[in-house]
Amino acid sequence: DSCIGLNVYSINGWNNVRVSSINDQYPSSASMFCGPAFTESCVMQGHVNSDHWFCDSFETCTDFRFDVSATVIVATATAQHYNATVQCEPDTDCHVFCGKTLSCQYATIDCGLATNCSVYCYGSDSCKYAVILATNAASLTLSSAYPSAAQYATVYAPAQEVRLKCVSASACQYQTIYATDTQQIDIL
Repeated sequence: DSCIGLNVYSINGWNNVRVSSINDQYPSSASMFCGPAFTESCVMQGHVNSDHWFCDSFETCTDFRFDVSATVIVATATAQHYNATVQCEPDTDCHVFCGKTLSCQYATIDCGLATNCSVYCYGSDSCKYAVILATNAASLTLSSAYPSAAQYATVYAPAQEVRLKCVSASACQYQTIYATDTQQIDIL
């Protein structure tokens, strides 16, 4: 099984990926992640030496077309951006995806002059103690989908809008948010 644990990240899904051959007849553990922050996913399906590959749910990752001028930063390894600085490009939508355990823990995520900044904390303790600098961005979305994912994070909020999505009751505990000029804060 050469595809065990294989993860393919493609913003535009199958529009940017072509599998020409693979040794596994049914790579049941190969996954594709697509969308602007890789929030859509599917199990890859296909056959040996076939160029016809698809998702187990036929529509997922099939018809995506996203603005390629967006900045997408993906931490796919455990502790990949641990205690590091992650910098967004100016005048783009910036998506920072921290999808593994400790992947952005203690990191400084600098949204800079990004139009919209989105930080996705989808791994265990993935954004714990992170500092998110978003004062110059137009908006910030901080999404925490795992227990303790963004605990103790410090957020410097933008002037327009902040959206906090805390899927778990403990995901956003003990956060500090500096929103001195922020017009709107939504906590979901």
